[in-house]
Amino acid sequence: MSCVDDIAAQKGIDAESFRDAERRFAARADLVLASSSTLANRMRALSDNVVEVPNVADTRMFAQALEPGPVDAALDGLSPPRIAFTGAVVATKLDVDLLVDLARLRPEWSFPLVGPVGAGDPRTDVSALRGLPNVHLLGPRAYHDLPAVLRGVDAALIPYARNDLTASIFPMKVYEYLSAGLPVVATPLPALAGLTEIAFASDALGTAEQLELELAGDSPARRAERSRRAAAHSWDARLDEIGRAVAATESR
Repeated sequence: MSCVDDIAAQKGIDAESFRDAERRFAARADLVLASSSTLANRMRALSDNVVEVPNVADTRMFAQALEPGPVDAALDGLSPPRIAFTGAVVATKLDVDLLVDLARLRPEWSFPLVGPVGAGDPRTDVSALRGLPNVHLLGPRAYHDLPAVLRGVDAALIPYARNDLTASIFPMKVYEYLSAGLPVVATPLPALAGLTEIAFASDALGTAEQLELELAGDSPARRAERSRRAAAHSWDARLDEIGRAVAATESR
């Protein structure tokens, strides 16, 4: 059984029915894989064989951002520093107010947001973001084109809201950003606790200050080291880990 999100916490889900089904599946499963510590801790109340396997990235593909190559054309003309977010722009996950306040605090910075608006949450209101001259809603990109985006930016954000849904999320973009060598600032999600490769801030001012520190201390050597460490979280590495967990389960 694989548990990758707290689906019951999403809007529109019949939480009680979902939890009942989850309990039934977990009771019958020989092995439960959970993508964050929060999920793993919850699932251990339902199963005696739970393994935490955080989300991963195509680390080789994203490491291409460290090499010379094309830069997404939509970044042309955006003044540095460019602070990027890649992923669905949805109010259920993103702290839109934090992004608005951050852009207002640093009007000389550019904030390209690359991803579909409202995917899975069509009621998302981005009017406040659209009204800011330094926030750029660039729309979605094909997965294989994301290195060209990250090649052209100076740092990356994970500005998630803190709610019941995000309390269990380990964003896949963590190791995508790090594989690309970028400095990363995130809101303090429980699943990211103890992750030393990224910086954390709870509000817009703290995020701006952390970004300034990260930008000032960045270098090609630090980017290469971030990417090197992220390589341990490739799909191949995680599948090997899952394979060992399956083998250990079969031998019980």
